Amino acid sequence: MSFCIQCGQSLEEGTSHQCAANNAIPMVSSAGKPQSVKVDLHVLLGILKNPMNALKLNASEGGLVYGLIGLGVSLIGFLLYALALKQVMINMISSVFGELSGFFDGAGSIGNSFSGGIASQLSLGWNALWIGLVSAVALLATYWLVGNAVSKKKMAQLDFITKVGAFQLVFGVVFILSALLAFITFKFSILLMVISLLLALVCTNTIVSQIYGVQGSQQLKLSAIAVSIYALIILLLLQVVV
Repeated sequence: MSFCIQCGQSLEEGTSHQCAANNAIPMVSSAGKPQSVKVDLHVLLGILKNPMNALKLNASEGGLVYGLIGLGVSLIGFLLYALALKQVMINMISSVFGELSGFFDGAGSIGNSFSGGIASQLSLGWNALWIGLVSAVALLATYWLVGNAVSKKKMAQLDFITKVGAFQLVFGVVFILSALLAFITFKFSILLMVISLLLALVCTNTIVSQIYGVQGSQQLKLSAIAVSIYALIILLLLQVVV
């Protein structure tokens, strides 16, 4: 028979358990069947208001779900922006060739065929999905490995994903907003997206340093190694995908 790690109550096989200590934590019975995972919206709102709240989460206390949500929203936001960027560019090209059709006979059909060819060349959906997924995995793996190697503090993979993943939630929301803005103000959406990507890297570097408690030369060493490895992975990824 197993027991709840929070309140100590015995867990019976095939029955759900409402923990008095924290009812948002998923419990597992002795048969190994996980109970339903509950997501507290107040926790998500707290992370959006203050992303540093993500550092208070722990995988053993049910925080892993928030880390996965943060990574998922970030990936979806990146994908939506790529698709929005593709659509805006297609609309711009179609508009240009539509105007030229008034001056040249048959230019409309040429414009349609050309824009169709551009559309095939700008099929960013799957490429963006792969780039976002691989870059997210590379970011987590790089900082986790370098952090464990540089600092004296060692952190489990799930705890690291919980904290850093949940921290990415706010950037995922900004990516989604950038995708919506692309249809309203194209230039500003690009500027917002570039700034968000740079801030995501800088802030991730900062919180990882805080998680591992590194300062001074150790912090510089962690940043230099992790950013270099991550940049190399992204460059190789772009060579393969683009």
